[in-house]
Amino acid sequence: VIESFVECIERPQLNPSVPVSINRALVDCEVAGKEVKAGTRLVLPIGQMMQESYEEGQKFMPERWLTPSGDSIDEEKRLEFIAFGFGPRQCPGRHLAIRELLCNAALLLRNFDHFRLHDDQVVSPKFSNPLTTCPKNLVVRMRCRAP
Repeated sequence: VIESFVECIERPQLNPSVPVSINRALVDCEVAGKEVKAGTRLVLPIGQMMQESYEEGQKFMPERWLTPSGDSIDEEKRLEFIAFGFGPRQCPGRHLAIRELLCNAALLLRNFDHFRLHDDQVVSPKFSNPLTTCPKNLVVRMRCRAP
């Protein structure tokens, strides 16, 4: 169960590093009642889409990705995860990024036993450039584990 739980990809669902996806319509189609011609550039707010797709989408709930029994990742829900884009232009480094998140989390948990945000700190993403976000002025207090 623990292996499945660490695979729950909640952080990028809440605040994807790249909160928008820029694509082109491949064929004439209709989007939200509007006619869209092939070749039209579409800017998709994937961060907002992912938060609005789930009940309590702005809450940290890693268990939302598990099967009802809680023992594995729900593969259908994994397909809904679009923080790394989707389709033929999906981020080729997505698996590496998730593995880095897991490795860094494991190292932090192994070496520290107390994490706390600075008093009264609210963490919210800020744009670091026109396309990506990261927390600004984030202060975390940590205590090293005893050897």
